Amino acid sequence: MRGTHLEQGSKVAFRLSQVYCPDPRRVLEETTPEVEVVGEVMYLSDRGEEPEHFAVIQAAGILRPVVVPVSVLKTFVEKSGIGTIIR
Repeated sequence: MRGTHLEQGSKVAFRLSQVYCPDPRRVLEETTPEVEVVGEVMYLSDRGEEPEHFAVIQAAGILRPVVVPVSVLKTFVEKSGIGTIIR
């Protein structure tokens, strides 16, 4: 983010591999279920009589697709490399 003004409270994005301290493996070990992940919907799946109840999502850094209820998803819009989550 060279040339970009950062201040306390700024929202930023980074990869775990870019963490300087503590060791990225330790960060992963200490990750809680509350971490938010951005991914791409591969397809939608029904739940019995409920159409499009689940989304199968591929996310960078996760080795296999994950299944998430559509009702909890938030749209992520990327503009010029900056992401915005829309609830």
